[in-house]
This record gives sequence, structure tokens and C-alpha cells, in this order.
Amino acid sequence: MPSYLLFEAIATALATKRMTRLMVDDEILSDARDLFWARYPPDTHKLGYLMTCHACSSVWAAAFVTSRLVPSYVRNVLALSEAALLLQAVEDKLTD
Repeated sequence: MPSYLLFEAIATALATKRMTRLMVDDEILSDARDLFWARYPPDTHKLGYLMTCHACSSVWAAAFVTSRLVPSYVRNVLALSEAALLLQAVEDKLTD
């Protein structure tokens, strides 16, 4: 596998992880999630549940990240953001 394909695969995986975290966990999108859940409650509607499940949301996040609608620089920003979060988690573990 050429190295640029490996880089693309890693960047896409990191970007997908970051997009999933934005959708499911991050405070910045909590208002959007609350509006969505008001219409589709997670405990009674499958669409609402989708926004609580990392495995479920990651499929749609990957579809978004790899679509032609998303410029490669956006994917790279998401990937770098996730890489920074992973490095922070490692640092936190090492300093505990």
C-alpha cells in the first residue's frame, strides 16, 4: 500500500472519529441534539437513538467525511483535532 493511501486511511478514520464525537458527545452541538431528541426521543425512536450510539453514528459520519461535499481540508482539520484529543488523553494517562 503506498504511503499516501495509508495517510488517507488514517486521516479518514481520525476525521470519522472526531465527527462522531461532535455528533454524539460534544457540548458544542448539545442544543442541536436536544432539538433533535425533542422530535425523536432516543428511548422511543430509532433516529433519536442514532444520536446516542457511537457505532451507529460513525457510519453516517464516515459517509459525510468521505463524500464529495466535504473538502479534504475539512477532513484534515477533523483528523488533526481528533489526533490532538488522543494525544491529550495519552498525556493525561501518563501524568495521573
